[in-house]
Amino acid sequence: MMKILSKKNIAVFFAAIFLVSFIFLFSSRQNMFDIDIYEKEFEDYDPPVENRIEITQNLLLFLQGKDADISSFSEKEQYHLKDVRALVKKGNYVLFASVIAFAGLLYCIYWLDKKTFLKNTSHVLLTTGALVYLKLALSFVLYLNFESSFNIFHRIFFTGKWQFLSSSMLITLFPQQFFSSMFLRMMLYIFIYTNIIILVGILIIIKNRRLKR
Repeated sequence: MMKILSKKNIAVFFAAIFLVSFIFLFSSRQNMFDIDIYEKEFEDYDPPVENRIEITQNLLLFLQGKDADISSFSEKEQYHLKDVRALVKKGNYVLFASVIAFAGLLYCIYWLDKKTFLKNTSHVLLTTGALVYLKLALSFVLYLNFESSFNIFHRIFFTGKWQFLSSSMLITLFPQQFFSSMFLRMMLYIFIYTNIIILVGILIIIKNRRLKR
């Protein structure tokens, strides 16, 4: 019995981990490839680029791995964008793997003890909520010193040149203000999705208790 409980607890914890991974990556992707968000951001700081929407649309297509024109950017900028595209591709793999792993672990939880499946599922969702809140708290701390955090992120994930002159197309279109705003929006999306997950977890607990009566 202890072995089964131990396996269930491990499965619950890792299912929550993979769900957290999915939430963060899905929210990031949702923000990154929504052209409406870019249009709203451009309205705020009005970059002096005449065909900025067309350039951005092509850029987003390129980052999704499609054949698109990014000739508006310099050779060095294009090299960095290729690095970004490679990172996006890896993120997509992790996103897909997280979904598969979560579904597999949820099946394992069901297989280990069908009678307590609803209870254990609620544990997964509530644990996910707790873990996301911890990550959001850390993210807020990072946001307080966004410039430093932004630079550290680039040093970790990009080996090539990622710093450009303020007159470059990349910086003109996407200054630090843009990334700071996108980061906050992503955190908001994550917060909303997490609260929905927590609510579902609570509703499952209520339903499970009613079934036991």
